[in-house]
Amino acid sequence: TDSGAQISGGMQDVSGSAGGATAFAGGSQLVEAGGAASGTVLAGGTEMVSAGGSTLITTVSSGGLLELLSGSFNSSATITSGGTLYFIGAVTQSGGNNVQSGGTVWLGSGFVTRSGLSAGLGVTESALSGGTISGDTIGSGAAATVLAGGSAVNLTISGGGVLSNAGL
Repeated sequence: TDSGAQISGGMQDVSGSAGGATAFAGGSQLVEAGGAASGTVLAGGTEMVSAGGSTLITTVSSGGLLELLSGSFNSSATITSGGTLYFIGAVTQSGGNNVQSGGTVWLGSGFVTRSGLSAGLGVTESALSGGTISGDTIGSGAAATVLAGGSAVNLTISGGGVLSNAGL
């Protein structure tokens, strides 16, 4: 068990449990199979969660990246302005993610959003090749972009929301 690590210019490898780590620019946290990270703050750093790894209550701020690989588990991430949440493949999701104004969500190959995600002011959601935006509401000031090989189905675009297809 590791608690309160400050990661800058290095990497924390989590195969057991880690709590309250902060990853600054140039720092990263790798959560391996059987590992669990809780309360991580990505202050310009990166957290990558491998198949069989778990992350809970992560905060992603400006310049930070939370990358969830196929087979990983994520619960209740908060993405603030300038932060990015990246799903690749079949990720198990528990509890909603709080994507705040200026936050970005990327949907990679094999990932389909759970119906009911609501994107509001300043939020950008992008379906990359093989990713699907499904059943979401793109509200005022939000944008959804479908890139080459991505798809979008059953979207609701409301008052000022924007859907663009950059894959043509």
